[in-house]
Amino acid sequence: MPEAQEWSTKLIGKNLEQEKDLKKQLPSNHRIIKPGQMVTMDFQDDRLNVNVDGDGMCTHCYFG
Repeated sequence: MPEAQEWSTKLIGKNLEQEKDLKKQLPSNHRIIKPGQMVTMDFQDDRLNVNVDGDGMCTHCYFG
């Protein structure tokens, strides 16, 4: 999915806690997943999952 690659390019290596403008650009159906955070396993093909490290830095993202 090319859109996922575009989001990866925009987000990976960025701190979403500090870059509030970037966070506002995320699709309405998204979730930011912190280390150890429990998440539901339901698949939503239009939901952007953004994984961050302990400092809020994006490590990877994907749709699902």
